[in-house]
Amino acid sequence: MKKKKSTSKANIVLILVVMIFVFTIVIINHRLKTNHQNITNQDIQVVYDQMHNEIAVNQLAEMDESSRMQYYVSEFIEAIENNQYEKAYTMLYDDFKTNYFPSINEFESYCKETFPKMFSVTYENIERNGDIYIMWVKCNDALSGKKNAAVSFNFVVKENNLNDFVLSFSVK
Repeated sequence: MKKKKSTSKANIVLILVVMIFVFTIVIINHRLKTNHQNITNQDIQVVYDQMHNEIAVNQLAEMDESSRMQYYVSEFIEAIENNQYEKAYTMLYDDFKTNYFPSINEFESYCKETFPKMFSVTYENIERNGDIYIMWVKCNDALSGKKNAAVSFNFVVKENNLNDFVLSFSVK
């Protein structure tokens, strides 16, 4: 008899847990449906950026210094290649922006004139000076096929934390 009582108590508890679980899912689903109309593309972009940042931080934690600096420069170059000038502009060191590109429009014009439309990147050298890294980078024009179609830059990168950096580069 005792086994029957404990089994039926366990079944009742299990049924209650399942009912609470189902009830919770129904409430969450209802809230998502009613709030769905208030979600904007900007909200989705913010969530995407947060997820991208978390993934990047986890990957960067496993990299050596040189690989992290290459990652930062490639993020900047990729933004330029994808015509995301505002994103690239936010990566620049504030004093550098003030001295060379006081406005996003000047930066965009410079990028369009200087960087190839599609290019590959070669990291030629890296040096560390305190918390500053200096990289010699060659951007090869992938579309022209000409040997002399490369543009060389020196990038200066300062890493504050993982995936928190500023940079500048030699202006041609």
